[in-house]
Amino acid sequence: MYRKTTTNIRNGEYIEVYKTKKLLPKNTARSPRRNPTTSIQEKINNRRAINKLRLDILENYNAGDIFYTLTYEGKTPTIQEAENKRKNFNRRLRRECKAINPNAVVKYISVTDCKMDCNDEEQSLKYGRIHHHILIRFENVTISPAKVAQIWGHGFIAVRRFKGTPKDAERLANYFIKKDSNAFFTQNSIIKKRWSASKNLKTPQRKTATVHRKNWRKDPKDIKGYYVDKSSVINGSFMICEGCEYEYQFYRLIRKPQKIPPLTSS
Repeated sequence: MYRKTTTNIRNGEYIEVYKTKKLLPKNTARSPRRNPTTSIQEKINNRRAINKLRLDILENYNAGDIFYTLTYEGKTPTIQEAENKRKNFNRRLRRECKAINPNAVVKYISVTDCKMDCNDEEQSLKYGRIHHHILIRFENVTISPAKVAQIWGHGFIAVRRFKGTPKDAERLANYFIKKDSNAFFTQNSIIKKRWSASKNLKTPQRKTATVHRKNWRKDPKDIKGYYVDKSSVINGSFMICEGCEYEYQFYRLIRKPQKIPPLTSS
């Protein structure tokens, strides 16, 4: 018996499958449930956070959407001042878009990066100044990077395009939640979340079921309308505490392109 979680992304463009079951050592009875150690639980929480962010990015953003890095010129702001400036930037950006088109939609995911003591100018110069990363999607409106820089107004901005692929979504999620610099880890007395996001993000549809079989296939097969992304298949295991080892499998299904019927002469 094992658990199977299926996640539907972008209205079925991708389907991700995750299977897991607890491994029992041979000739031993089931051990009582134990809580993971603090360090292991921290890793589990971070892995879950990265996976949620990866899915949110993949569900809501397409190739060509822009990933900005917002920096500061002059005196380094405190972490609280920087957070206030980031929130103000989000409000002004939405307001600018709505002024152009009342039906405009702005989706964003943002993080604040702050290594060591962001409020110490000497530390900031040594380890990198405080800055923000923000992934933005505009719908029903076009805003140029130059206009975004003007709305930001506190320093230089860097611009990169999101490629729209599962691999790029995973790369961005890992980049956003870097433990050595994400302000949630370095300044958690002020930053209470790993990232901030607009409230209009869609959540991928997820279903979890119990499968009454002993094992699963090590090589998942294609299903009707989809093929298995062979590079995504992972068969592995992880341990959350002594005597609590789990086996898992992950893979991604990609929808096959629809065949266009040939033109026929009348």
